[in-house]
Amino acid sequence: MFLKRLELSGFKTFADKTELEFIPGLMAIVGPNGSGKSNLTDAVRYVLGEQSAKNLRAAKQEELIFAGSPERRPAQSCEVTVTFDNQDHTLPIDFSEVSLTRKVNRQGESQYYINQVSCRLKDIQELLMGSGVGPGSFYILGAREVDMVLSSDPKDRRLMLEETAGTNRYRFRRKEAVRKLEQAQQNLVRLHDLHTEVEASTSESSKALARYERYRKAQDDLQLCEARLTWAQFRKAESAFKEAIEKTAALQESSQEADRRQSSLTEEVEALQKLQNERRAQRDFLHRQNADLKAELSFAKASQDGVSRRLSQLESDSQAATEHSQSLAARYLERNEELGKLKEQLPELQCSLIFSIFFSFGAAIKQSLTLLQQLVDAFSIAFKLD
Repeated sequence: MFLKRLELSGFKTFADKTELEFIPGLMAIVGPNGSGKSNLTDAVRYVLGEQSAKNLRAAKQEELIFAGSPERRPAQSCEVTVTFDNQDHTLPIDFSEVSLTRKVNRQGESQYYINQVSCRLKDIQELLMGSGVGPGSFYILGAREVDMVLSSDPKDRRLMLEETAGTNRYRFRRKEAVRKLEQAQQNLVRLHDLHTEVEASTSESSKALARYERYRKAQDDLQLCEARLTWAQFRKAESAFKEAIEKTAALQESSQEADRRQSSLTEEVEALQKLQNERRAQRDFLHRQNADLKAELSFAKASQDGVSRRLSQLESDSQAATEHSQSLAARYLERNEELGKLKEQLPELQCSLIFSIFFSFGAAIKQSLTLLQQLVDAFSIAFKLD
């Protein structure tokens, strides 16, 4: 197993995505102070599960994210991926190439991936345990690590050597097995306590079982009674259902008859409404004729009053004309008598007398004829009005 590739994005000074390829053999990265060489080792520590920000030369996790520059905006998260060649299957996973990825955002939330599959930090630590790059191993050696090895006590040095030798994995497995055995022992103790409690409650359970048996028998009897009652209720409901069906059929026939009756009544109502509309039209026509006749009657009454007044006036004029004619007749008789007397008078007066009589008689006749003509006209108008 060897380191094959390292990818960084937003980690410390690596604002852009950076990828480093490693080949088998010895490789060196050189550069002046402050060029970022140590950031590469910090990135490897970071992706392999380092939790101490101090070991990553930062005060807190957020300082691992690119903080920005006058020309670049700060990054919101950082991501580091390391790829191992696993053709010799040093790592206990069925892949010839294993990629480990760690992401962190400014809220301090970390995410871990194995071959782009989300996982836990514990899964990565168990995968790397015993491979020489697991927790506590010296896969990165610096001056500080050398001083730590030289200055540590024999017990800590032994742990470092065991991790480097790959025996730490078996110690971890042994520790897990011991923990499981202790848990199983606790379960056995608890099981023994439960067994004791069960034996103590066996007699009570026997009594409870007897009570349960009696209860179950009573329950069976109750179910049988309920079944019989249900059957009786079913038969009664079935009979009631048949009666309801018969009543429903009768009601349907009654409903159909009512529908037919309703249709007939509807037709009769429509006919009556049509007749009512015709009678209303006739009534309106008669009302209009009555109004016209009343108007004509009012006009005729007014004309009749005028004719009556005219007739009264003509009657008065006729009576006056009759009286005048009688007066003229009396005068005519008088004149006739005078004529007889005058005949005896002188012949020279005959012509003047005759002329005088003729003139008076002509004027009277003319006035009488005028009055007679007015009377005839008045009677003609009256006859026409009647």
